[in-house]
Amino acid sequence: MSEPRVEGREHVPEQAMLFLLNRADLPTMQLLEQELGRERLAWVAELHHRPTDEVIAHLLETHAAGGRLDAAQMSRELMAQRVRDLLHSGRHVVLLPPAEADRVEPPHPPASLTQLAESLRLPMQALWSGQRQGAAGAESVLRFLPRQLPGEGVGLRVQMQWAEAAAEAAAQAWHALPESPGEALLHALLEHPDAVLTDGVDDSSTRYRDLLAPALVLRRDLSRFSRHGRLGIVLPPGRWAVVAHAACALCGIEAVNVDYTASAEELRRIMQSAGLTRLITEQRFVQKQNRFAWPRQRDLIFIDELLSDQGGRLRLWRALLRFLPRPQLLRLLRLPRPGDEATLRFTRGTTGTPKAVPVSQQALMAALRSAQELLRLRPGEPVLCAQPLHEPGGLLFSLLLPLLAGCRLITYPDPQAAKRLRTLIRRESVRVVALPPRRMAELLRGAERDAFTGLRLCLTTGDRLPRRLAAQAAREHGLQLSEAYGLTEATPLVAVDLRPAQAGAEPPHPRGLQPAPGIALRITDPYREHELSAPQQPGLIWLKGAMVAPAYADDEEASRERHRGAWFCTGDIGHLNAEGRLVIDARKIRFSQVEGEPVPHEELEDLLLKIFKADPNAPQRQLAVVAVPDRACGERLVLLSALHKTVHPNETVSLRYSIMNEGRPSQWQLQMIVPVPYIPTLPGGQLNYPLCYEWACRAAEAQR
Repeated sequence: MSEPRVEGREHVPEQAMLFLLNRADLPTMQLLEQELGRERLAWVAELHHRPTDEVIAHLLETHAAGGRLDAAQMSRELMAQRVRDLLHSGRHVVLLPPAEADRVEPPHPPASLTQLAESLRLPMQALWSGQRQGAAGAESVLRFLPRQLPGEGVGLRVQMQWAEAAAEAAAQAWHALPESPGEALLHALLEHPDAVLTDGVDDSSTRYRDLLAPALVLRRDLSRFSRHGRLGIVLPPGRWAVVAHAACALCGIEAVNVDYTASAEELRRIMQSAGLTRLITEQRFVQKQNRFAWPRQRDLIFIDELLSDQGGRLRLWRALLRFLPRPQLLRLLRLPRPGDEATLRFTRGTTGTPKAVPVSQQALMAALRSAQELLRLRPGEPVLCAQPLHEPGGLLFSLLLPLLAGCRLITYPDPQAAKRLRTLIRRESVRVVALPPRRMAELLRGAERDAFTGLRLCLTTGDRLPRRLAAQAAREHGLQLSEAYGLTEATPLVAVDLRPAQAGAEPPHPRGLQPAPGIALRITDPYREHELSAPQQPGLIWLKGAMVAPAYADDEEASRERHRGAWFCTGDIGHLNAEGRLVIDARKIRFSQVEGEPVPHEELEDLLLKIFKADPNAPQRQLAVVAVPDRACGERLVLLSALHKTVHPNETVSLRYSIMNEGRPSQWQLQMIVPVPYIPTLPGGQLNYPLCYEWACRAAEAQR
């Protein structure tokens, strides 16, 4: 390891300053003493934030100045006065985090530390200590971050500073690693040759060793089928999907997973945007997916047919894999450089035309490393893979992550087949599942109480997890649902809640999500994006990290609108709670500001279901709140309702009072109730907002 590196020294003022340290291991403390002078430092710890024994021994040995604060017994004024006295003596005061902060990577101090610092109402400066990959290898870094003035929310701002520094260090470390997705897949298949992939359709099993040889045979043929270095893949999770993706990764072709629920026009747009002329699929899936607008036969590559007459080459590669040393195998394959694009993803298009998002090999590997640090999948652990690969979390959760971890994959092509999925979970002793919330609700509906006792990790992806669904799962099945927040433009795992759930009633407030390693967050005012949002107030969520795509491939205007340097605007509204955890409130298009009062549409929908005494867990959506333009007040709220056949003229007035009786402000009023036969949704269960908006605008225009 190289010499420790100190950055941001220009931020240190001449006068004494209160410093907040994210980790307090002995090397960090010694480096700080060296930089600022031992005689100019005073170390302070809260009584319940006990540092490590090694740190305490060092403080005693050096007769360090400072002391302890007892937040339970001392008033805020007395604690602040103790710190001021040390500052007036000319010493910098360093507030130490507890030992627990050093046991996680990256170091994450508890929110109580920054809340304590905020209560002192003193100017403060954050210090970030961690590891970073430099030119000469791993190096320790001590970074002085810009000073923060006292005031409400300064603790959260310090936490965001720490997260941004950690994300930048992680990005540099991940970019310095030479491994590409192709090389990572190759190593995984070689290191876990006896791991098994089980096809949930016909119960056939394939070992990892038998997946690699077909991929190596196929890689030579794919280059003549691809255009612009890209190839479309229309396959569900399963053996052929693994072979196709491995073959693309091993020969440097971008795999473009095509949405097989797309309309003919959407398919044409996707193929044109990606420059695709051929799609790789299999005969069985084409016959099953007969509603898809399949191109002409000559534009389809049937992977099963292509490999059916390659017996000689398959035997040759199996022999080479068995006897050829790995370094020689790597030289023979000439894998693509880490840095080229790995895949092209398309947004769901909930606000308009789907946009193409290029994902580099480094960004994909960063997303995989970050997710594995959080989820800790284990070799041989059974994982149910049923999420379509074209969905934001599908490629990661249904293919790459369990493959690289050496898990046992149980695949199934239809996430809506709840009865079959329950059978596979029980029969195969599945430990890990990832599905959208609506599919998870279908999985729980009608299940026996002990159907999910073997699950270790049950992630909901792609949409916000309703609190009532989490409470129902805990109460009826003893199952903890862990909400995962992610985006097509970033990683499927931006933030997640892995804390144990409490069985019982729906919690009064969202618990919040812990940002993933390598991700920094920023919350800004929804209408003044250059200003940070007030503490615990809804604002626009911005992301920064190695796994965030720098731009869209085919929409420069959207790229300029959503990107500010390294920061990406998610278009979601959320806030950081008192613990510094992320709470998702709504999409920006599903969030209105009425007379200065924030109105999240989804929360209003939940309230209306309660008022109408409707089943919140019904299989189909029953309500949708839509904001439409209004000449007088900017926008008006319209309710599309599948619960109503007709609407009484006074019903909106009585509904207004019902909403106010539930403790909501008068601004949460609806201008119209529009009966509709159904609420349109996308294949993943998300609201089809463009179509709902069109219906609401048409109804509002007809009323004028």
